[in-house]
Amino acid sequence: MSSPARSIRERGKWLSAYDIQKYTDGASRELGLHSQTVQRVSVKYVTRRRQFKCTRLNWRKSTGSQRSLGWIPINTGAASWKNGRVYHNGHYFGMWDSYGLGQYKFKTASFNEDARGRWYFNVAVEIETKPTEATASVGIDLGLKDCATTSTGQKLHGRWYRELEPQLA
Repeated sequence: MSSPARSIRERGKWLSAYDIQKYTDGASRELGLHSQTVQRVSVKYVTRRRQFKCTRLNWRKSTGSQRSLGWIPINTGAASWKNGRVYHNGHYFGMWDSYGLGQYKFKTASFNEDARGRWYFNVAVEIETKPTEATASVGIDLGLKDCATTSTGQKLHGRWYRELEPQLA
């Protein structure tokens, strides 16, 4: 029986992602994965177990129509753009770069497999936003007599739809 299920049975306590991390120490070396990837999988496992209120999840099926698709999470700093390719865990992955990823800093990412067995690199990037060149500001007050009044004094008269009511009736 798995450790999380045994912990629930013996102690009546759900393991947190922090508790599961103690059980997975050293697994990253054995699996050839980055340690942050193992941690992210543990967090996802705990989240789904609490969501579905199950002691054991059937979340990895390798055959059949409901086969689980591949998913490899990547934390900040574990992947980067080098020499026109994605660099992660000592390996380079060639890809079609339609957005110019070299100019962005990666925040979080994942490798995902689709139903046809193709792999994709999904990434959230950090971009620098430029403040708008606004020259003025205006406040809007919604009222009963007038539909709206701006801080500059301009009024938008409401109830213009009243003349259309007979046509709608």
